[in-house]
Amino acid sequence: MFIKFFIALLIIFNPSVSFSYDGFKANNLLINKLTNLKDTLSKKNPSWVGVNLRLADLLFEQSRLCVSKNCKASTILNFRKRSINLYKKTLSLIPKNSRLNVYSQMGHLLQLSNKNIMAIKLYKKAIKLKGKTEDILAIKMSLAQAYFKLGSYKKSIIYYNQVLKNPNFNKYNLAVHKKSWALFRLNNVKQAIKILEKLIAQNNKQKTLGLVKVNPYFYSELLKDLVLFYSYSSKKPLKKAKKLLTWSPKKDQVKFLVFFAQELERLGHLASSIKLWNFNLDYLNNNKDRILAYQHITQAYYKSFLFAKASSSFSALTDECKKNFKECKSNEVALKNLLVDWFSTKKNRSMLLKNCSLFISMFPNNGDILVLSSQLGVLLKKWPLAINFYKQIEVGLKNKTVVFKDKKLLAMSVENFLWMQIETAELSKNPKLLSETYNYFIKNSKDKNKIFKIQYQKFSSLYEKKQHKNIIKNLPQIITSYTHGDNLNKTVKTKINSVAIRAINLVLQSLVKLKKDKEIEAWISQYKDYSFAKTASWKSYKKQAVLNQISNLSKSGQNKVAYNKLIAMPLNNLNTKEKINYYYNQLSLLEKLQKKDQEANVISKLLKLKKHIPPNKYNSLILRKVWLSELKLDFKTSFKYLKKIVNKNTSADRYLRLILFAELSGTPLAFNNKYYAQFFKKEKDLNKKQALALKLLKKNNFHLKVFNKYKKHLLKKYYQSSSLKVLNQLSFNLKSIHKGFLYKIIKSKKHIKNSDFIFVSRFYHLDKIYNPWLKSITKHKIKTKTQYQISKSLKRRLYWISKGEKLLKLSINKKDSVLQMFYAKTLSKESSRLYDNILNLPLPKGLSPEESELYSKALKEKAEVYKSKQEYYNKYYSEFWSNSKLLSLLKKQSELNLNNSFLLSVFLNKLKQVAPKNLTINIVDLQSILNKQSKKQLNNRSISNVSKPIAISDSELTEKVKQFPKNTEYLKALIKEEETLGNKSMMAYLNSRLVSLNGETNINKTTKQTSE
Repeated sequence: MFIKFFIALLIIFNPSVSFSYDGFKANNLLINKLTNLKDTLSKKNPSWVGVNLRLADLLFEQSRLCVSKNCKASTILNFRKRSINLYKKTLSLIPKNSRLNVYSQMGHLLQLSNKNIMAIKLYKKAIKLKGKTEDILAIKMSLAQAYFKLGSYKKSIIYYNQVLKNPNFNKYNLAVHKKSWALFRLNNVKQAIKILEKLIAQNNKQKTLGLVKVNPYFYSELLKDLVLFYSYSSKKPLKKAKKLLTWSPKKDQVKFLVFFAQELERLGHLASSIKLWNFNLDYLNNNKDRILAYQHITQAYYKSFLFAKASSSFSALTDECKKNFKECKSNEVALKNLLVDWFSTKKNRSMLLKNCSLFISMFPNNGDILVLSSQLGVLLKKWPLAINFYKQIEVGLKNKTVVFKDKKLLAMSVENFLWMQIETAELSKNPKLLSETYNYFIKNSKDKNKIFKIQYQKFSSLYEKKQHKNIIKNLPQIITSYTHGDNLNKTVKTKINSVAIRAINLVLQSLVKLKKDKEIEAWISQYKDYSFAKTASWKSYKKQAVLNQISNLSKSGQNKVAYNKLIAMPLNNLNTKEKINYYYNQLSLLEKLQKKDQEANVISKLLKLKKHIPPNKYNSLILRKVWLSELKLDFKTSFKYLKKIVNKNTSADRYLRLILFAELSGTPLAFNNKYYAQFFKKEKDLNKKQALALKLLKKNNFHLKVFNKYKKHLLKKYYQSSSLKVLNQLSFNLKSIHKGFLYKIIKSKKHIKNSDFIFVSRFYHLDKIYNPWLKSITKHKIKTKTQYQISKSLKRRLYWISKGEKLLKLSINKKDSVLQMFYAKTLSKESSRLYDNILNLPLPKGLSPEESELYSKALKEKAEVYKSKQEYYNKYYSEFWSNSKLLSLLKKQSELNLNNSFLLSVFLNKLKQVAPKNLTINIVDLQSILNKQSKKQLNNRSISNVSKPIAISDSELTEKVKQFPKNTEYLKALIKEEETLGNKSMMAYLNSRLVSLNGETNINKTTKQTSE
């Protein structure tokens, strides 16, 4: 009985049976009944599996219905879970061949619950089972969809391809569609387009022939997706658009063309987008669509920075808007945003201004673009245009027609835009435009304070044009009316704002410029009770009036009157800045009046205010003070003040001047003083450096320390006139020749090979060439132990003799007869010694008497050669000294050139080594004369060159030079007076001043002649 009932129940609820039930509620009722029935059955009951499977199917169906009824997500999920659980319970009890539908249903439920991985496992189990082809294909389709959702597009394509092998499958078209999307997601856009085009073409053909009823929604989706794929491949947009026109229904053609163009623009394919929009214009008959197209074309051109074309497109847009303004109104915001974005790029603003003007012609009440246009006018310096836009906003705000969307602009009033007109006019610096704008503001503004401010600015511009008379005539009345009353009382002084104070000051400044002294006093007394009138600037105006008078008097040549008026000013009321100004004016007048003593006193006062004087002006004052002291021959003061401006930037000439002042003032400077060091560091002229180095060397008695410090300046270049003198004095101090300096003189390529150079070069030759050779040859001995030693020693002796002979030849070539005597005497001695050595050589062992006699004879023959050489050199030596006038020449040289006295004495010492005994007495006598001369020379130099205070005479002549520093006659007379005192430095200084004055006189004469 129960089995019959269950079979009947299965028939009732079998999906294949065409039976309709009462929706969601009826389905819910059946679920409850089957649930109750399931609970009464045991698992062993044959009906248990059927009831569970049917209940699982009903729960699955109920979850689907629940979605359509917008149930809670938890309710839908609950139905699905219950269904899956029931399928799981029955799965093991169902034969394997019958499990296909259960796997399919479970997989579908899991897929709906976003559990695609679990669904895939079940689908894969299902396709391994036997079943109907259509069921297997449906499972493979579901498997492909699951992989697609997981993003495994390659795997999804594998299963889509398996489905597509059966063109009769009911989901064939969907599989093609989904495969195209999988290819698209894999960036294989070309293949995706190809298969989608094929599917659309096939569907379109079927639709055209009326063979199959095509789903219009699905077909529309295919076309929409094709457009999307096309937009990712931007090539040949017009060819693709023509295909779309072929396949699209007429009513949807425009929709798909517009969508295609928009997608190209969205993806940044601007060039293709522009082409397509222009193509679309032929198909867009609706005014609204054409406006939209032009809007997008303009945007695309603008984004491509093709501003000229964007401007042209915007112009075409405005033409379309004129045809039907209602359609254009909806695009106002988009067009406004386009212009605002364009402004932010800071590109081609002139075209943007033109487009803004077109926009305003359509939407004259759009406040945001009016402000933008005004700003563009300012940036492009089109001042009248900018002011007109601001006026348009101002008038619109008055009439309540202008609308702002920008929150910042909403807070702005009519007065703000009136004020912006003023600011724009001021930027233009156009007097006419500025005047018109000022007048317009005064006429239209209701803000009294701002009106007065503009009036002040108006007069301020007149002040810049130097129209001071206009100011003092009209501005005082405006100030008085603004501040309420002719006479201002203390009670209303708080009402005088900063602008009014500036206007009052402007009048005062104009009076000062016009030098209206009485009016200045009256104006100041009118406001004397107010705090602003007690400021230092107001006090200074009165002082300025006095200074102006002084300046005019000075310009007219009334310097004395101007000076008296200046010193009449009380110093007590002046601040530091005014005092400095006062002293500078005083200096200027004193310079013109030639009152140098007073000028020096004023400079001293100014120097006490060092903190308030700029460094460059302070330095100028110091230099002026130094110059004034110099004119008075007060070198001590000059030195004292010049030291004050010594810094890292001080020039070499200034250091030299310091050194001169120190010397002239009798202030001794040590040879290593920093002033010398800085001079040598900064001076680039080698001659100047060498001159000072030599002077220091003389001044310090050619002291070795001084020489070592400054020798690098002396040795850089040949100093022909002084090198021997320096060498002589240094050597005298050291009691021997200064070899280092000697070698530098010899090695210098700049030396002229004169007699002095030849004389000095002998010392070098004797020290570096002759003495080493002499030492080597005289110390050499012939070893006689073995025949080998004898042979080797003889060869070595012969080498030294031949070298001496070569050096003698060299001396002969140089025509230096003195050096020849040194070599001749030594070679004579050494030839004689070698002769004796050869004769005394031992005989070889084992010789017979006959052999010994022959050997001795041979030795004697060889020795005779050196005997004859000795005789030759003796004769050469004797002939030289018998005919030589060397001593008389040396005596004359010592008398003529005292600079070489010590060097001559040293040379005579060396000469005694080679001179005959009968001449030694004469050499000693000549030496004593030279020693006396050398001492005398040193004493004379010490008296004249040692640093000592210079005695500047206090004669009437000196006072005259101080009183009349530019008088050349007094200077010449003083030079002669200083010459008698031996003040060479003072003489040099006075001579340089005399040269300078003569140069000035010549220039003045030339200038006078030219002017005549």
